[in-house]
Amino acid sequence: MDPLPEFRKTFHLDNWLVKSGARLLLKNYWNDVEQALTHPVYLLEILSRDPEKAGVIQTDAGKRWLNLICKKNYPLIYSYVWYGRWIR
Repeated sequence: MDPLPEFRKTFHLDNWLVKSGARLLLKNYWNDVEQALTHPVYLLEILSRDPEKAGVIQTDAGKRWLNLICKKNYPLIYSYVWYGRWIR
């Protein structure tokens, strides 16, 4: 399951009022966002701090899923942050 569609819905990222603030926030922290998306090991370390998440994410299937999600969502998030639109 890809968390990005639910994240977009929950935080109303397509709402024009939210969009400008969300994009500004993500631009200000882009180095951290990009680090997490381009280096899944870094994200894995962050997620593994919670013992409940660590038990799932540190499995082979969990690592494959995390790599896939990062690879798939990086261009989507990049397009949203820098161009203001989600690419398909």
